Amino acid sequence: MRITHFVHRYGADIGGGAEAACRMVAERLAQRGHDVHVVTSCASNYRTWANHYDPGATTINGVEVLRVPTVGERDMSKWNQLALRILRQTEAVPIELQRQFVTRQGPELADYADVVNRFSQSSDISIFHTYLYQTTTAGIAPARINGPTLLHPTAHDEDAFRLPIFDQILRQADGFFFHTPEERDLVHGRLGNSQRVEACIGLGVDTSAPVSSEEIEAFRHRFNLGPDPYFLILGRVDSAKGVLEAVQTFAGLKRIGKCNASLVVVGEQTGELTDLDGVITTGFVDESTKCAALAGAEALIIPSYAESFSLVLIEAWAMGVPAFVQGHCSVLAGQARRSAAAFTYTDITGLSSLLDRAHADRQWLRDAGELGRQYVTRHYQWDTVMDSYEDLIERTISSRR
Repeated sequence: MRITHFVHRYGADIGGGAEAACRMVAERLAQRGHDVHVVTSCASNYRTWANHYDPGATTINGVEVLRVPTVGERDMSKWNQLALRILRQTEAVPIELQRQFVTRQGPELADYADVVNRFSQSSDISIFHTYLYQTTTAGIAPARINGPTLLHPTAHDEDAFRLPIFDQILRQADGFFFHTPEERDLVHGRLGNSQRVEACIGLGVDTSAPVSSEEIEAFRHRFNLGPDPYFLILGRVDSAKGVLEAVQTFAGLKRIGKCNASLVVVGEQTGELTDLDGVITTGFVDESTKCAALAGAEALIIPSYAESFSLVLIEAWAMGVPAFVQGHCSVLAGQARRSAAAFTYTDITGLSSLLDRAHADRQWLRDAGELGRQYVTRHYQWDTVMDSYEDLIERTISSRR
């Protein structure tokens, strides 16, 4: 089959969840013999959409990637004013303001309508990643005129998702790829009793190459961690992800002697982290360094309030590492409940209690990590995931016939 993915950013150096998910499934579809294409922007920064990569076609790990330049950078001051005006309204938002929100969300790509038309006409299916960005909002309706469309909504309970204009976007999908039952239920709540093709699949994780003790020690040495235990936060350092709040909470506990470990924060920093007690930041790191950081951690901490799926949680479990997750996020709470390999907290007291127990009972952490490893083996092997994904694609195509 000829398959085209449409996504706002793409590349091995892009750390976002939806972007990584697109790359993972695209490369594995290519490995299975499909003719796979990706249409994306030239941007690496999801805030400004400044052009970073060279425009044009290139091949990355068997996938044909077309990068289209953005028409201009986003003015973050004006964008923030518009977003606050719309998302904090207590009354119905006028449709014109909703259209402005969708357009300015970006990325706005040059001649995008022509690109979508050309690729959707020549593809067996067009696959769109995330409901939010303009690669989907400006592309899925015209693509559906030419053939079947599959949407990875990556929907979570956030203010933007509640805007009525996104009903129109969701209804342009012939099929849905859901990561978790919680995401599926959220979309069903918007569309009612939908008759569209769907599957709740999630993503796979590679367990073929375990991390060695030498790699873990090299990570510790590189970031001056020493022999003491550490907890890990992995992902964008962004207030929207709850990271700043969690880091400040941890530093406060460390300052008053309530924690004897360090906190390592790995990921692209979009918010400032000042010098805080016991907190070590690494910035963005390559895949092998990320894996070493995970493998050496006592536990992973995921403070995000809004997720559709946590891939890093699955990656941690695959290494036998348990997690402390934000209980106000229904997806994370659901993943924790189904696996018994993660523990929820909802406030400073809850996080403090988990850290205290981790200090007093290391076997508790090891037992939970082993449950996570078993859970991944049962549900998130790549062959199983991709078999289900190919089946979803075929059913979506058949539904249009």
